[in-house]
Amino acid sequence: MKLIRSLVVCALGLCAVPAGAVVTATWGVETYPQWDAGDATSAFITSAGELRPGWDTKRTALEGDAVWSSLRLADGSVLLGSDAGGAIFRLSGDAVSRLVALPGAIAVVSLAQTADGTVWAGAMPGNRLWKIDVATGKAAPAVQLGKDKEVETVWSLTTIGNTVYAGTGPSGKLFAVTGTTAKEVFATDDKRITALTVTSDGAVWLGTSDRALVFRFDPRIGKARAMADFAGNEVSSLAAFRDGVIAAANDLAEQPPATAKSPAQVEAAEKPNAAKGQAAKPPEVGSKPGADKDPIPVTDLGRKGAKKGKRELFRIGKDGRLDQLHALTQTYFTAVVLGPDGAIYAGAADKGRIYMVDTDDTRRPCTARPGAPRRRATSATCSTPRRCRGSAS
Repeated sequence: MKLIRSLVVCALGLCAVPAGAVVTATWGVETYPQWDAGDATSAFITSAGELRPGWDTKRTALEGDAVWSSLRLADGSVLLGSDAGGAIFRLSGDAVSRLVALPGAIAVVSLAQTADGTVWAGAMPGNRLWKIDVATGKAAPAVQLGKDKEVETVWSLTTIGNTVYAGTGPSGKLFAVTGTTAKEVFATDDKRITALTVTSDGAVWLGTSDRALVFRFDPRIGKARAMADFAGNEVSSLAAFRDGVIAAANDLAEQPPATAKSPAQVEAAEKPNAAKGQAAKPPEVGSKPGADKDPIPVTDLGRKGAKKGKRELFRIGKDGRLDQLHALTQTYFTAVVLGPDGAIYAGAADKGRIYMVDTDDTRRPCTARPGAPRRRATSATCSTPRRCRGSAS
């Protein structure tokens, strides 16, 4: 059974009580690890050693093993693309309903909405987009992407006006879809376009796997340029930020066949001096949120396809400048979203943690309530500075 955590920022209030009922306690805390050893229930513990009002969490049961995509609608409800037979669920408050299932799909891995209100979905496997009628709970196959086996999965979606941009695999091609017409507009020379977002200047940014590249595509001139090359194998998420993006760049541990080397091992042997992309600066163990000492035993969580890894959040400017914002030493980022208050929220693949990065680069982790199962935060949406939703698997 899948669990969805609804994240709501809560304010801490002070109540007037009789002086005789108050028990005064004094203690000293000097380092972040000392803070982190406690329970941050409805509170944030920052990397600066501060304690601030935080979030409360609720769990809502959902079919399937994982939520792969999410989309917030104008009425505040959230659509969730799952691997429960290609089903899309609708979360309204604490109530969940099964909206529709895409025929032949294993999972709904991408969701987006155009300016005219049309909801679009991409599936694994699948080489076409689907139109979702939220009012009637029906799905209709729309335009096909590519030819033959050029497209096997529509990994990511974003929109500009009524145009849908679709990131696909296994050929790493970007398509622009307007009405019933689909056009290939860029080929990355990588395997998959796993992340898409649109910045305020109308540019489409895309992140890839297996080489963890980031490109900026300008629809006005129909050209793209490379913006980043990370020393990992996946860009799992992108979020528009100022004149650029926030990128979650991961290095997922590979499980090579028993009798053969992995592709990364072969490349390392053949090209030992080849550049490996933008290197990360891992924090000292125990010094910051996510700088864990021992590997997280993700294989014990009972999730299908669980992987180990590590990686960082980077800010990429329009001019190509890179700034590392945060790093995880024993796990990886799964989703990034920008809140209306300008804060950056990033879901991680362990303990159901969501990290918040202030615009002044203060890192703050939010952990699940004591006793909650350790899972991974897979997607997030924000509607107001005080209300966000996340999903965990």
